[in-house]
Amino acid sequence: MPRLVASVTLSSERLELGPQLPVSIPGFDYTPPALIDTGAAMSLIDVDLARRFYPPTSEALVIGGVGQGGEHPTFDIDAQIPDLIRYVPKPIASAPLIRSGIPFIFIIGRDVLLDYILTIDGPSRTISFHQH
Repeated sequence: MPRLVASVTLSSERLELGPQLPVSIPGFDYTPPALIDTGAAMSLIDVDLARRFYPPTSEALVIGGVGQGGEHPTFDIDAQIPDLIRYVPKPIASAPLIRSGIPFIFIIGRDVLLDYILTIDGPSRTISFHQH
C-alpha cells in the first residue's frame, strides 16, 4: 500500500492559482510557493531571478511551452521541497516565468513528480503525495 509522504492544505485563494508547494532556495530570505505542473517535463526556476543569485552552468536547454520557448541556462542550485524532504534534481533548468505572466518563480515538474502518487482533493483543498 502506498505510504503518505506529505499532505498540504491550501487556502482557496492559493489553490485558484494552481496546486503548489513551498520550495527552499539558498540565498532567499523566504520560501516561495512553487507551482506543481504535471505538464512540465522538468522543474524550472525563473531565469531572471536565478541570474541575480547564481552563475549559470555551462549547460543550456531548449525549453518550450513557457513564453515563446527558447534556449535558457541551467543552474546548480540546491533547491529543496521541505514538505517532501527532497531536493530538486540538478542542474535546474530555467525559463522566463515572470516575464511570461506565470505568477511563480519556480515550477515543480515531472522530474520530481514521477516519484509520487499525487492526489488533489478540490473540495478539501488538500494535495497529498504518496510513494510505493
